[in-house]
Amino acid sequence: MDPGEDVGVAVLKRQSRSVITISRGIEDGIEKGDHVQFHSEKGFRARGIALKTDLSLSHWKLYRIYNDKVLSQDDPMRIFVLPQDQIPPDIKKQIDKVKIKEAIVEVPKVKPFFEDRKENEKTEQLKDFPAYRIGRREYKHRLELEKTRPQISYQQLKKDLADRQIGLRLSPIQLKSQNKYNNINGEVNLYTAGDKFALDANYNLAQESLTNQLGQEYKNEHQKGSVDFEILNIKPRLSYLLHFSFEKEKNEVFSPLKNKLRLGIIGFRYDIKSTDNRLKEMSFSYQPLYENKNMEALETENCSTGESICSTEKTKTNFRHFFTFNLIQELSNAIELREKLSFGPLHDFTSSTVDFYNMDLENKFEWRYRLSNRFYFSYENLYSWNTERKDLGLASSRMEHKLIIGADFNL
Repeated sequence: MDPGEDVGVAVLKRQSRSVITISRGIEDGIEKGDHVQFHSEKGFRARGIALKTDLSLSHWKLYRIYNDKVLSQDDPMRIFVLPQDQIPPDIKKQIDKVKIKEAIVEVPKVKPFFEDRKENEKTEQLKDFPAYRIGRREYKHRLELEKTRPQISYQQLKKDLADRQIGLRLSPIQLKSQNKYNNINGEVNLYTAGDKFALDANYNLAQESLTNQLGQEYKNEHQKGSVDFEILNIKPRLSYLLHFSFEKEKNEVFSPLKNKLRLGIIGFRYDIKSTDNRLKEMSFSYQPLYENKNMEALETENCSTGESICSTEKTKTNFRHFFTFNLIQELSNAIELREKLSFGPLHDFTSSTVDFYNMDLENKFEWRYRLSNRFYFSYENLYSWNTERKDLGLASSRMEHKLIIGADFNL
């Protein structure tokens, strides 16, 4: 079979968690080594590689299994052929070690995947749409999500949040602008994504050695965390967003940022269609955020304590309009590029204007090399700019370079 082709199949036998026998074989054009995606009526289920073919059936090694429970004889499937160069290197090494149990099975009649002509036309168009991920979950076709579009319910929420994953990221090497060197940076992600709901919780802790203007070194601790909740596909390719985040920064001298809280209860993301099979995600989002900051600034004059240097506390309440562009591009089986650009101009209620100079800007670029299905290595460049840092006696812009070792685990 050639890339882009698809055909209906039935699972005849589940020999192990990752090896199945299906009702298509040599007479259907399947050859040993074929690479496919398995889809049911509910969407993506797994990727597979043909281990052995007979006249009317074939045996397959599965990987990136999305849901074990639906890969059964009662679940009619379609397979979509993928290019050979998309097979991960570690999966290729496992193929020769797989043992196949021979079994005589009765080939059932395959039920049609789509019933009417209109849905069949959509199936033919699936090859023109890329696989993509929401958060970091496995790929699903956009058209299939649009077709099924589960309803909002407690049962659906419970089902979607049950399949949880945790991600760990450690950055032992981090260089910053303004002559700063980072001792260690650690990050924990808890995320899950289903057919209707997605959750992404993040916590980051950095302990740094900094140098002030006098050349003196001191320790600095920076904490930040966020929770993002999404209701997927309320309209075709349009999702609803909720956001909460906090940030703290303190050192041995003062606390530049005692706390910063952001809350957004209304937001939307739009996923852009593309014909590039390696483009995993491209989206735009808008979310207005309420922001409350409690900061400390160092002063050398007007110190009531009589000391040469003292700190004063400042509190600010803002409202910002955040616009975000997100891109995930797969360059090869192991290499992936990620780009996230967000900017949030200040909304001034006193003059009913949007202040684009007083802006919170952040651009994050990541080059990721996947060592296996679980582990990866990456380089991350982060640039941020905020004029309010000047109030604290700090530079408006920051540049960070990180080397990261990361891993993802199922819970």
